[in-house]
Amino acid sequence: MAARYLTRGLLENSSVLAELLEGKERFYLFAGTFDVSEQLDLRHLASLQFVKDVQTATAAPVVIILSCTDSKLGITPAKRKACFDAQARSVLACGLDKSRTLILTPRSISSRIYRSVVDVSKYMLINEAVRGAKTDLAALQQELVEAVFCRLPQTLLGETFTKCLRIGQDRFPKAAFERANLPEPAVVQLKPLPMLQGELGNAQTFNSNCQLLFLSDDPPMIEMKIRKHAFSGGGSTKEEHEKHGANLEVDVSYKYLSYFLESDSEWANIKGDYGGGKMYTGAVKERLVCLVKEMLASHKMASMSISDKDLPYLSLTNRPLMRHVILKPSSNMIERERICEEECS
Repeated sequence: MAARYLTRGLLENSSVLAELLEGKERFYLFAGTFDVSEQLDLRHLASLQFVKDVQTATAAPVVIILSCTDSKLGITPAKRKACFDAQARSVLACGLDKSRTLILTPRSISSRIYRSVVDVSKYMLINEAVRGAKTDLAALQQELVEAVFCRLPQTLLGETFTKCLRIGQDRFPKAAFERANLPEPAVVQLKPLPMLQGELGNAQTFNSNCQLLFLSDDPPMIEMKIRKHAFSGGGSTKEEHEKHGANLEVDVSYKYLSYFLESDSEWANIKGDYGGGKMYTGAVKERLVCLVKEMLASHKMASMSISDKDLPYLSLTNRPLMRHVILKPSSNMIERERICEEECS
């Protein structure tokens, strides 16, 4: 199932995944951070389904971080736990193998690799850490913890891995990690799922309720959003559409089907017929409406089937997660420290 991401051109750097799938080296998947204060939408679902398909193909462990923003800091511990539990259910309901999935919090990771984060920080310059107008130190710290985590050998579920496949962009600069002599993780980035109004929509009139399909949307809302707001690449008239076909590069319904329709033969038929003018926008939107309704109904049922007793299974108290790795600085790092000591003496 993971092959469809390669054949349909849904990955930014597909060669990395192809090499890992063909090779024999064992690796684990780092699926990124999900904020418990945000509603999950189809962009999250696309990413998690990709992770699920790679996990199914390789039996690789998956690591996911659940974080909490400032707006949630004032809530009670019970409410905070309820937010984390609800998001954990939503994430797991996307089809991940619970027995090979670890859902962590920033605090649980930081406490285990704190010394390594401090070691790397010694070789990081301020202008490397602070990029552009971004000055949120908490966000920078979280990015640093993630970046260090992906570069350290990890013991997950009793097995040691030296290779990490990171899903999504590795935002932190590489220079500091090169000085720290830490290897780069393999990075695969899923091409972003467009907003419903497409790339040609006006960003100044952005309305998330109209532009995004949330996992919590009910069937009538799903149908309304797709039929009313999904940008069409079809011709302006029937004659024009039949003559030139649909512009698949901008048609949102077709793009969504490319991500979520598992049948390669049905996807190829839609691509050929719609792009050739034999199929009309209404039929493509109707197929997408049915597909999204099925997916979200299945997700809701799966989420409800995950009981409270299943969630402690994700706890790390009885699982060997990782071991601390003492960094071995490269020769240029040692020379740099020597020069600094001489200048300060």
